[in-house]
Amino acid sequence: MNAIIQALAAVQALVVGFGGAVAVILFLPGFASAQAVVNTVKLGACDDLLGVCLANPTQRYKHGVFGQPFEYGTILTIDENGAALRPYNLPYEQVFEDRRVRIIDLDDDGLMEVILIVSDRNRGASLALYAFDPGNSEGTSSATVYPMAQSDFIGAPNRWLNPLDGAVDLDGDGSRELAVIETPHIAPVLRIHQWNGGQLDTLARIPLDGYSNHAFGSLVLAGSLFCEADAPGQALIQLPRAHSGAAGVFLFDLASSTLRPTDLRPTEQFTADFFVQNRACAELLAQQRG
Repeated sequence: MNAIIQALAAVQALVVGFGGAVAVILFLPGFASAQAVVNTVKLGACDDLLGVCLANPTQRYKHGVFGQPFEYGTILTIDENGAALRPYNLPYEQVFEDRRVRIIDLDDDGLMEVILIVSDRNRGASLALYAFDPGNSEGTSSATVYPMAQSDFIGAPNRWLNPLDGAVDLDGDGSRELAVIETPHIAPVLRIHQWNGGQLDTLARIPLDGYSNHAFGSLVLAGSLFCEADAPGQALIQLPRAHSGAAGVFLFDLASSTLRPTDLRPTEQFTADFFVQNRACAELLAQQRG
């Protein structure tokens, strides 16, 4: 997969009109099959490890949370030759209301999971977990993604959520929990999700005052952290101010389902890069340990 990521880094972008906005078709120089991809698929964000990409922009859900009039209807994988492999298409009433592809191994089984935001035209957003199947080296099966688990939809159209970066095993069951800010633009709520079979169940739900992790119309989704703390059943959470000012660092406790401020210093501005996130979480943990 390194070859395709190197090609993406050297990409030449052709900007084409799309419903009054723009969509970017990616040309992958040096790969014979790349032309077949760019002639048929409009790609969005791709992860930097597995080559899982958002694709096929659509205007069937016009929320505009990113300041753009389109979302995505498909996720697919790109192989080492730049060819699009088996796609996974959402039903017509749903979209990937997202601009990131998040990759994580939640249960340390050596297999990666893909985290995305799925929105329904009548029920709003949900957090969705997809399995990544790498296929086999013989070429008899190709890499693909397929649904594993999903949270409940918020329950109303044009209601969105934004995941925090990171995952923490709060209950000691060997599988890490996920955190999101639900309705980050109106009455933000921190929600902690536990992966339970085909469902992402709610472990805790805490309203926030003055903190959130997204500004309406922004393409920036990174900036909030969900990190291990120095005690079981707890997590360190870094959240930006909702409007202006320094970010805050909070301690979440599962047993009491509480979130309290700390005097820990927020980490410097970081990107969506996995390794940068790990360093930021390590910095917060080191501060807590003194």
